[in-house]
Amino acid sequence: MNFLILIFVFLAILGAMDTVLGQKLGIAQQFLNGLDAMGKLCFSMCGIYCGATLAGQFLAQKMPAENGINIPLLAGMLFSPDMGGSAVAKQMANSPQLEWFSGVLVSSTLGCFISFVLPISLGGLEQKQHIVYLKGVSKGIAPLPIALAVGGLVCGMSIGELVLELIPVTLLCVGLLVILRFAPKIGLLVLKCFGVAMQILGGVLFCALAVGRFVPQLQWIEQGLFFESLSVVFNITIVVCGALIASALLLRFAGSWIQKMAHLLNINEYAVAGLLASLISSISMLPMYNKMDDKGKQMNAAFGVAGAFILGGQMAFVADTSPSQALTAFFICKIIGGVLAILMVLKSQEKE
Repeated sequence: MNFLILIFVFLAILGAMDTVLGQKLGIAQQFLNGLDAMGKLCFSMCGIYCGATLAGQFLAQKMPAENGINIPLLAGMLFSPDMGGSAVAKQMANSPQLEWFSGVLVSSTLGCFISFVLPISLGGLEQKQHIVYLKGVSKGIAPLPIALAVGGLVCGMSIGELVLELIPVTLLCVGLLVILRFAPKIGLLVLKCFGVAMQILGGVLFCALAVGRFVPQLQWIEQGLFFESLSVVFNITIVVCGALIASALLLRFAGSWIQKMAHLLNINEYAVAGLLASLISSISMLPMYNKMDDKGKQMNAAFGVAGAFILGGQMAFVADTSPSQALTAFFICKIIGGVLAILMVLKSQEKE
């Protein structure tokens, strides 16, 4: 097991003990907040996870790799790992390296951004904040192919197959940059509709799972796959509990460090707190967004494209479903993508 995962598990256990002993350590609330996420995760993820696994099995039989359509990469570019990107890649990729690249690296960055981060963020921000947010997003998308290239090399991919996989990813990144620059309203409408469709699909599949559990004649998945999805949700929840506790402790005891980081990056403390929150979930920084300065707003938006969820549920999902080499590539890819995004914001601010 990854050392960082062990730390989060330990903190989660500490939070559980604090809950039982009457909140002596002051971390029980973070533990309970993490537990609250279990129901939401189960609702949004279990049905999608099972449905994507079955879809991957079906497509692997009906659409072999020889047809020229790279289904695993396409799924990775459109869906986050826990919303189908990983399951489809696991069923259809021709090698472990291609599976990790499509189902972990591309899916946890570009796929997660398109299907989850952008629609949710735009829905949670005021209309007047959209322009500065999109400016930051463009600076997070631009360096993404570089981060994915490094991650692919860590996965063990050859230069030739890495170039072939990066071409469609780069084209999609360029397309997003062009749309967000010249036709933002149309692009946002399409992405919002896509995000809502994913939420509806997750709810429908969850209801289908529930009916199948109590009406055996309507059961549409094997029991083993059902319990596998529940196991993934439980593991993610424990890691999220530990990550929330770690974040709270960091904010409690590292106030001077946050001030130094704010001074170094020339942003206010709310923006630094938003970056720290994004390590667990980029959605957590949205309530602070109005209090950030413009530079901090762009930096948080840019960082959220690749760097978000690196210590949250997404990391737990990857750790639970992929080997250590894929998890290492996940960390390296998202760290490089997040750091390059921040540097791009700093560079653009210097020019302005």
